[in-house]
Amino acid sequence: MRSIQTPMPPSDTTNDAATTFLDPSHRRQTARTRLGPQGVVAPNMEIPMNYQSSTGSNATLAPIKPGPVQPKPRMIVPRDAAVALSVDVVIFDVDGIIADTAERHADSWRRIAFEEGLDFDDALADSLRGLSRAASLKMILGDREVAPEEFTELMERKNRYYVASLETLSPSDVLPGISRLMRQFAAMNVKCAAASASKNARLVLDRIGLVEEFDAIVDGNEVGRPKPAPDLFARAAARLRVKPDRCVVIEDAAAGIAAARAAGMRCIGIGDADRLYAATLVLPTLEEMEARLLIEMLDAASH
Repeated sequence: MRSIQTPMPPSDTTNDAATTFLDPSHRRQTARTRLGPQGVVAPNMEIPMNYQSSTGSNATLAPIKPGPVQPKPRMIVPRDAAVALSVDVVIFDVDGIIADTAERHADSWRRIAFEEGLDFDDALADSLRGLSRAASLKMILGDREVAPEEFTELMERKNRYYVASLETLSPSDVLPGISRLMRQFAAMNVKCAAASASKNARLVLDRIGLVEEFDAIVDGNEVGRPKPAPDLFARAAARLRVKPDRCVVIEDAAAGIAAARAAGMRCIGIGDADRLYAATLVLPTLEEMEARLLIEMLDAASH
């Protein structure tokens, strides 16, 4: 069993940069090259965000006190199969990548919007992926102004709805391909971390039976700035004592891709290539992907 460090006190912080980054007017059309049926390669580019000055040095922005590390049992890779890898750590987002929880979040926000007489559609639900609770509520409210007390109450009400929906969550909600990929990465001595803006990420991982399978878990309780700030991913790298350029992030949200880039990490987007255009590599799914092939495709897309 791995030792899991005690999370910091909760803090919910709005982030105007998230809204700015997600504004369609800031997006650029880019040429993409198909890499067979596996997916799409999207070239690296500058991201219009306030965090471009943030690089891998953010790994020290929230110092982690080193403690005794319990080594994770690893399978031995046969000598003839061993190759030099460009990745030491794979950082998985939780909602929509590890667990099928994205719709539960959307349904909880949809209920809030209905109760408050606010508009809510699939496009808005999609734009909330990867954002903190406060940033999501701010987007849902739009031009409506509410008192701080009401804002807090709406966030707490949404969280109650979402946590209640997790009662039925089980290992069957692990998304296809994830468990196999994690086993393959472990066999290659590549560590796995989970990093999510959600403050319920550990609860989700516990319900689906994966909380002990990660070398590190970082959630919204531990950092002050949500995505697209790099804090979540930088903290995961710092906790595992790995340089950011040796990490790859797997995300399904534009804000998460921006956060990975700001942290100085390569990133794999899962989903719509038009929405995740800034990722190093974009794939429609991980369902039939093999770990070594995934790294080879990432390396090819990085050059």
